[in-house]
Amino acid sequence: MQLRALAPLTLAAALFGAPSPAVAEDPPLEFEWTDDFEAAKEQAAASKRFILADFTGSDWCGWCIKLKAEVFETPEFKAWSDENVVLLELDFPRAKQLPARVKAQNEELRDKFAVQGYPTIVFMDAEGNEVGRTGYKAGGPAVWTAAADEFLGRARTYRDLSAKAERTPAEEAELLSIEIAMGKLDLAAAKDRLAGLKGLSAEQVRRVEAALTDLEVTELVKKNPPRGPADMAALGAKFAALFAAGRVPTSQEAAGPFFVGLAEHAYAQKDARLLEAAIEGVKERFGTGRDVMRFVDAQTKRLEELRAGD
Repeated sequence: MQLRALAPLTLAAALFGAPSPAVAEDPPLEFEWTDDFEAAKEQAAASKRFILADFTGSDWCGWCIKLKAEVFETPEFKAWSDENVVLLELDFPRAKQLPARVKAQNEELRDKFAVQGYPTIVFMDAEGNEVGRTGYKAGGPAVWTAAADEFLGRARTYRDLSAKAERTPAEEAELLSIEIAMGKLDLAAAKDRLAGLKGLSAEQVRRVEAALTDLEVTELVKKNPPRGPADMAALGAKFAALFAAGRVPTSQEAAGPFFVGLAEHAYAQKDARLLEAAIEGVKERFGTGRDVMRFVDAQTKRLEELRAGD
């Protein structure tokens, strides 16, 4: 926990009994959250914004409460949200009762978007189509909104490109990459689209193939959901084949399970070189946060164990 230094006047008051000067409190921020999905779509269409749908357990979910306090109730988030999104709360409380209409709506949307945990933040366009999702992120409003801007920037580009009657080869490649990232195509359909594109540069092909790698990793995880280290190692064997071919995912959603699986596979196969590569991949893509370093430290001990056994 970060400690806050006492202000000089407050410290003097504590030591000598002098009364502290009155401090005017800022008025509470006024956020306009709606619980009506149809109203949110209407607002988004009228304002040309996206929908931020917060699937939350407001009175019991610890991470939901942290996200609200650290991000959603800050002036920085308010300024960002006023510009970019319509705020939709889809609550699943335990202590309070929701109106029957709202409860039924929230359950229907939870099932439609396959929400399995809270908080889940789903970004949607004005028609209610998903354009990206995230959850709790440590680091406060700046970190959280920067990640959200990636989804929304991609969605704006998709909206603009898909509306064009004629597109250049570069625009076709960019549109295909975005559609892959947004989950609009499965792997087979995406490969067919790429094969049909003509006039692409080597760099444009490389970018689409990078998106295909992300999609292939994501599909492997969905088809083989890991339930423990053994399952993760089995997935890692498939990831190791991609890694050997020079194919490494670029999105965090795909890179997370990729490198975890790679590490489990490397340890099971006693492959110190591959385990070291997995550790470096995690550090390069995910930084040095507490949870990341906990994983890195655990894998580094495994690496030392493998090297000691050589």
